[in-house]
Amino acid sequence: MELLAPAGNTENFIAAMGAGADAVYVGAPAMNARNLARDLSMEEIYAMVQYCHENGKKIYLAANSLLREQDLGQAVRTLATLEALNTDGLIVQDLGLLRLIREYFPSIPLHASTLLSANNSLSLRGFKELGFERVVLARELTLKEIETISQKSDIE
Repeated sequence: MELLAPAGNTENFIAAMGAGADAVYVGAPAMNARNLARDLSMEEIYAMVQYCHENGKKIYLAANSLLREQDLGQAVRTLATLEALNTDGLIVQDLGLLRLIREYFPSIPLHASTLLSANNSLSLRGFKELGFERVVLARELTLKEIETISQKSDIE
């Protein structure tokens, strides 16, 4: 089991690490669903990645917004930087972004965002076939439903 905490800024990151989180997730600049928050800089993300990897922790980036056509060029540049940072996973919602990652950045581990609404074991099988390593299940599921789905699937 992994204790995962959100870290929308450096102060929250420090608090999560101090409280014993095994992993954190932060928004990928210009590609996360929390568009009202200030994006972290790549320098801040790099420092967080370094800290996590030096201390046996993990850091995931949420790239869970829907990209418009005019966003694709910036997305490629951001993905190249994230790949170089060697983060532990990218939480994705947009299937076009998924395609970009699989084609040009295949070393980036993919996590299906809760925004993709995985509600059953068939969804998990489909996400695995698309190349996802982990699926964040739909928020509406009960613990019993999660248990049942997990028993029928071999994806994290």
